[in-house]
Amino acid sequence: MQTTIAEIIAVLRDLAKGDTAFSLHFSNPQKDSVLRYRKITLRPFAAKGGLRFSMVAWDGVKEIQNTIGLGEVLSEKWLVEQLTSFKQLQIRSVKSDYHIFSNRDGSIRWLKRPPTSAERTMMHDRPKNYLLSEGQPIPFLVALGVMTKEGRVVKAEYDKFRQVNRFLETVRDIYEDLPAEDTLQVVDLGCGSALLTFALHYFLQVHYKRDLHIYGVDIKQETIAKCNDIAVSLRLTGISFHHCDIADWQPQQPVDLVVSLHACDTATDSALAQAIKWQSGVILAAPCCHHQLAGQLKNAEQAALLGHGILREKTAALISDALRAAALEMRGWSCTVMEFVDSVHTPKNLLIRAIKRRGADSNALFENRQAAYDALKNTWRIETFALEEFLKTDY
Repeated sequence: MQTTIAEIIAVLRDLAKGDTAFSLHFSNPQKDSVLRYRKITLRPFAAKGGLRFSMVAWDGVKEIQNTIGLGEVLSEKWLVEQLTSFKQLQIRSVKSDYHIFSNRDGSIRWLKRPPTSAERTMMHDRPKNYLLSEGQPIPFLVALGVMTKEGRVVKAEYDKFRQVNRFLETVRDIYEDLPAEDTLQVVDLGCGSALLTFALHYFLQVHYKRDLHIYGVDIKQETIAKCNDIAVSLRLTGISFHHCDIADWQPQQPVDLVVSLHACDTATDSALAQAIKWQSGVILAAPCCHHQLAGQLKNAEQAALLGHGILREKTAALISDALRAAALEMRGWSCTVMEFVDSVHTPKNLLIRAIKRRGADSNALFENRQAAYDALKNTWRIETFALEEFLKTDY
């Protein structure tokens, strides 16, 4: 059946209006095509400014990824250019499939068919609406080997890419709890290779246009040197890295945000103790391994649970995080323990998010959380907890 560009645009506009999964597949290049690609695939995703398309083009050797807006896809000029360059276009959706054929004389015909079974589940395969998206290179991700110079996420690094975006979603959620004016003071304790430190710097500086200084602190001297080299090579301002033990580093200004992500074992407790001593407005801590409590747990009624090493370790991890949250709450923070990233991507997927309470009388809450804290310790006969030890000099 003969068709026109206007009819194709009408179909695409109708699909774009609904919450319907669909995709466009251009293939079979014309002999005189001015494009160097052999095929192009586009899939829509919801973006802040409206619907956009993830575009993957293949030139016979490699894939090139980009994003384009809905307005461009629905323009007659763009569609004519594609159909002049390719002989075929398939529009696949959960409603119908359209097979469109472009002839050398400029005529177009199409066949409408029932949807293919594979496209019925396409909704689940839509590109994620990440805060940092593919298509354009992000300097710190390129420098750390997560993204190519063309802006494509390295396949082996995709879990890190998801983790970065999930972390930034958490930062977005607490942003209004940070001071609205002046230079933000941020400390990342146990920053390691600083992927998330650089991500936080980029997000606050580029997305929110904030003046800030981020201090990355870690005990590994070689790692810190590499992080400073990257910061210099990217000509970043407002970020520096320091070789120091977490317990020894002291800020020069009041701290607005303390981050400690996957600091090993009691290093998380050291970081939380520092954040409490500094009275940080917001604390984000994702604990790593937990070893201190595993050997201490004693509870005759839970012998079946504690008799298996792996279950003992997991129980110790949960108790550690519960004690940490209670310790923060009874010292003036509102605390939430939440999923950081899906456990499919990392087993270390809990995040403690704490926001300083302002101006309220917290005596009753202190007594309540102190009682809960003591009861949990007594239930498992815990004698020593690292966070307590780190805080003893001030509390």
